Amino acid sequence: MLTEQRQLMFRELTEASGVSGFEDEVRSIIKKYLPSDIEIRYDKTGSLLVVKPGCEKNPVIMLSAHMDEVGFMVSSISPEGYIHFAPLGMWWPHVMLAQRVFIQTKKGKIPGFIGAKPPHLLAAEDQNKMQDINDMFIDVGAENAQDAVENFGIHPGCPVVPDAEFKLLHNKDYMIAKAWDNRIGCALYLDLLRSLKDVDHPNTLVFAFTTQEEVGLRGAETAAAAVHPDACVVFDGCIANDFPGLTKNEPRVALGEGPNLIVMDRSHIPNHRMRDFAFQVAAEESIPLQPAMLMGAGTDTGKITLHDQGVPCIALGVPRRYTHSHSSIVHYQDYENAFLLHMTLLQRLDRSTVDSFTAF
Repeated sequence: MLTEQRQLMFRELTEASGVSGFEDEVRSIIKKYLPSDIEIRYDKTGSLLVVKPGCEKNPVIMLSAHMDEVGFMVSSISPEGYIHFAPLGMWWPHVMLAQRVFIQTKKGKIPGFIGAKPPHLLAAEDQNKMQDINDMFIDVGAENAQDAVENFGIHPGCPVVPDAEFKLLHNKDYMIAKAWDNRIGCALYLDLLRSLKDVDHPNTLVFAFTTQEEVGLRGAETAAAAVHPDACVVFDGCIANDFPGLTKNEPRVALGEGPNLIVMDRSHIPNHRMRDFAFQVAAEESIPLQPAMLMGAGTDTGKITLHDQGVPCIALGVPRRYTHSHSSIVHYQDYENAFLLHMTLLQRLDRSTVDSFTAF
């Protein structure tokens, strides 16, 4: 059941500003929701590492969910006071125009609007072409560059964040917000930490809320170096392909039909023994688990699996529609089933099971 308390957590996490390299606000919210008696560490990129001891010290199981979201950074200011920007993470220009944003400055969050030359002023042959990011700008209502700098506090290097609210759709299992990629993973880990408070598990769990995933999986690499895990479960998500116009040449990934396990992405092929173990556990517990492919992107597994001599990894998640845009949609029942799957997996990942993943 989607409680008011959980809705509030979802709202705070998704509406927080946290583009790559600027995850401070998200990290503060996560710390607010953590149990008071938990051990907290950090790596030097700002990834938050939360240690949950079990009834056995080993193996060490790392769980990785990134805090950052896609956004932009101010690159320059035109003499007229318009803001030019560069993307942080992968953006499709079609979804950027006519969207509201915030520019984070030392004077606060400055609202703005992404604009470009309107079609009325374009040559006929250009009206149906995709606008280039370099031809877009942010209008903050500044009179000129001096006004933008001195009165608004805007300068190159300021992060730019999509402006979007968390909302439930008419069917309240469907939730729309910005930054589900990957604040839904952060929420799941907070729920797991609370629920595991008095639960025995045959391992040490380290929950890693990582930085800068959207710009090269950077926090995953530094977090793995700080944790030295024996195995890792990443939680991120996959692209839903349950809407019109898509060629079904990959596994069907649909909202409301369970969490997903990524069988291959651009950065990672999972340890097939660990992958099969997860599907087996899901089947035994009657938890729906959808296979998925993510050939256009990677997840934190891409760096963690290469740590030291290698770490067996899998990537779980929930399907998302319209990812890497100002808003995306997820299904609450997928979140619930992902929670149940994690609770079961984490209680079964003992020393002999983890060792079996690398018994070549």
